[in-house]
Amino acid sequence: MKKRPVYVFILACLGLLVFGLHRSSAQQEELDPLKVCKDTDKLVFENTFVKVTQEQVPAGVAQRKHQHAHGVTVSLSNYDVDATTFPDNQTVHRHTDFGQVRWSDAVIHQTTNTGKTEQRVVRIELKF
Repeated sequence: MKKRPVYVFILACLGLLVFGLHRSSAQQEELDPLKVCKDTDKLVFENTFVKVTQEQVPAGVAQRKHQHAHGVTVSLSNYDVDATTFPDNQTVHRHTDFGQVRWSDAVIHQTTNTGKTEQRVVRIELKF
């Protein structure tokens, strides 16, 4: 007879989980760099395991707030960027050299190419 509060609790938890998953999926959709940064980001390849994109950001151009899954970035040019991460609003300046390969954790950020050269990278994001 006291099982009803347990069922209500379980249903409430399931509801919050489903709402959280839907909200997370909706946030991913609205922060997808292929949609938010369509002038600078292009899809190169995608399957069940990875999404490969190419970024070409001219000098002085800013990219709006977007997100990346964890993965590897390969630099195809020398460039300088200022990147502001969210939700902490921390801004860092980073110089990258041609041929540099870097692991990146998942991130939500906005960037500005602060250098005099085009930022060109290939990004390989893991989907699991």
